[in-house]
Amino acid sequence: MKSLGSRRGGYTVVETLIYLAVTGSLFVGAAMMISGQQARTEFTQTVREVESFLRDVSNDVSTGYYPNPGGFECIGGVGSDDPPTLTTVSTSVLGSNGDCLFLGRLFHIKVSGKQNEIDIYTLFGNRLEPVGSGQKDVETLSEADVTISDILVETKSFSEVISFFKIETGADKMNAFAFTTSLATFTTGNLEGAGLRQELFVVPGVAAGDFGNLKLKTEDDSARLDEGPISVCINSKATDAHAVIVIGGADGYGVSSPIINNGPCAL
Repeated sequence: MKSLGSRRGGYTVVETLIYLAVTGSLFVGAAMMISGQQARTEFTQTVREVESFLRDVSNDVSTGYYPNPGGFECIGGVGSDDPPTLTTVSTSVLGSNGDCLFLGRLFHIKVSGKQNEIDIYTLFGNRLEPVGSGQKDVETLSEADVTISDILVETKSFSEVISFFKIETGADKMNAFAFTTSLATFTTGNLEGAGLRQELFVVPGVAAGDFGNLKLKTEDDSARLDEGPISVCINSKATDAHAVIVIGGADGYGVSSPIINNGPCAL
């Protein structure tokens, strides 16, 4: 006959609590690992969206494609040294902006405020030089008096998992850069440099969002981006990682695939 003191089958309360604690810890660990992997995946995907967007706009400039924001009228500064002006109109007649040229797109990457957004401005300028110069077609961006308008601006928002941290070339930091169309030149009656080639310019010393006195560094003042490519550094808000996209290189304006590394962007 079995003793009344012999143990029956099953677990004690303590054993059950230990089992639940261990199982819960394993579940929490697995959930955190999955969540971390999802955050890394979303960061990588968003950074690649940024790269793809920059590349698409770069290609648009090189092929001469510009968005149509609706009715507007561009009036060139013909007969003076004034830049062109842009106004909204109820209707826009095709071919009515003959005194103006679309010249490129400018990126204002927000490293403060909403740090997951990019403002994209369309650059435009005069087609002809002032009357005193003989009314010849402009051959440089400086001659065109490149300008921008809030009428031709769009904002691109990305997932909030990213945070634009800085834009720099060498030791110089900036908050904007532009892809611009190269203009033709005339030498002894021959057309040279024609076509929709593209150039890359930095926009230094401009307060964030304030482009009222925008002056691109152009070929005229020997300050074109020859010292090195532009680097855009992007932090992850959910993981300990950052990514760098490089614009400009051997071809002068290409957009590189992002490089993702551990840790935040360096100051």
